[in-house]
Amino acid sequence: MEKILKMNYPMKSPVKFFLVLSGLLFLNNFLYSQREFKIPEKPQLIYPVNDYATVLTEEQKNNLNAKLISYSDSTSTEIIVCIVKTLGGDDINYVGAKWGEKWQIGQKYKNNGVLLLIASDDHKLTIQNGRGVEDVMTDYTSSMIIHQYMIPYLKQNDYYGAINFGTDQIIKVLQGKFKADNQEDSDDTTSGIIIAVFIFFIILLYILMHKNNKNNTFYDRNGKRRNNDDDFWGGLGGFVGGSIFGSGTNGNSRGGGFGGFGGGGSFGGGGASGSW
Repeated sequence: MEKILKMNYPMKSPVKFFLVLSGLLFLNNFLYSQREFKIPEKPQLIYPVNDYATVLTEEQKNNLNAKLISYSDSTSTEIIVCIVKTLGGDDINYVGAKWGEKWQIGQKYKNNGVLLLIASDDHKLTIQNGRGVEDVMTDYTSSMIIHQYMIPYLKQNDYYGAINFGTDQIIKVLQGKFKADNQEDSDDTTSGIIIAVFIFFIILLYILMHKNNKNNTFYDRNGKRRNNDDDFWGGLGGFVGGSIFGSGTNGNSRGGGFGGFGGGGSFGGGGASGSW
């Protein structure tokens, strides 16, 4: 009987060990999921600066928002800043890329969004780029902005200085990119040239006609003396005025006030991070 018990005991021991190990793994995964950083839900109206750690004053946030909204209005590129206290041990690059993807920073089909994420208590930050700006905002460029232009301010606990100077450098890197929305400007220029050439030929035609027409004067029904030139220049003036002012209403400004960021951009995971 003792032999049977001794033979059965080693067979039961691995089962117990497996059950205990499975329980510990389940508990560990549960506890990790509870402390995993939760990216905030996408707001109905996304402003450029989202300070969940309250490290900026209202005036500082307003200044940054005004600058980044103005830049977005002129280029369509969206630069967003998110500040949290801690990520609970999660990788800041991973969270930054997922955040940009969840909030859809950047314009749809352009994917021209840039996300700057700062974890104040963790002393970490990252710059994550949309797929459409990865050729300009390379990992090396992002790393240089972080280490040379932002971390010196962060070491002095100057969050506003770091963000203001850092976003200035991002804008400089992106300068001249994603100007597709301004294509209408070049179209307007082309239209202006065409109109100018057309007017030149009209004037040339008038001169030729004027030479062949010796008697341009006549009297209308009211007995007023008129000239063919009056009808010519009146019609030409109406045409030119309508063309110029009509095309002028086709501006490139978004207008209608700030509509919020998050136009459907996609993030590819490229970027850089640093700590202080």
